[in-house]
Amino acid sequence: MPRLYFLKPFTSFLIMIALVSNFGCSDPCNKTVCVNGGTCVDGHCDCPSGYSGDSCNYETRSFFYGTYNVHDVCTLTGVSDYTVNISEVPGQLLKVYIANFANSFSNNVTATISGNHISIATQSPDNDGRVLTGSGTLSVNTIQMSYSIAGATGTNTCDQSTWVK
Repeated sequence: MPRLYFLKPFTSFLIMIALVSNFGCSDPCNKTVCVNGGTCVDGHCDCPSGYSGDSCNYETRSFFYGTYNVHDVCTLTGVSDYTVNISEVPGQLLKVYIANFANSFSNNVTATISGNHISIATQSPDNDGRVLTGSGTLSVNTIQMSYSIAGATGTNTCDQSTWVK
């Protein structure tokens, strides 16, 4: 039986071509798994609204959950300190509840989350004539909030409200 020594270099050459073509033109999304409706773009997940993380595996609103110590400086009520609790609104991916808002509302305030921003659309949680609106930004475990409450006694503006988890 003849020895086919000449095939050995040719086989090595074919293997090298296959490796170069696999690695040189590899799809950067080959090993990237995106969940919750995320799509891979250039090896990274592009997450839909409401999700974040390397694979879109975190609900963005979950970063806001917890109990916060609040320090307010307001136009009518002056300086006050109290706690609020932020929790999920079941079935509403972009919404959260805020309990004990301004240390004066009995019912939950509903807020909308977009990335690291929280916004409170105009609402009257206790249906008592007081109307609330506001917004803020989360950075690590601190929310810098600005809000106002309008009622029969005037408008209380709280532009310096710091919430620390």
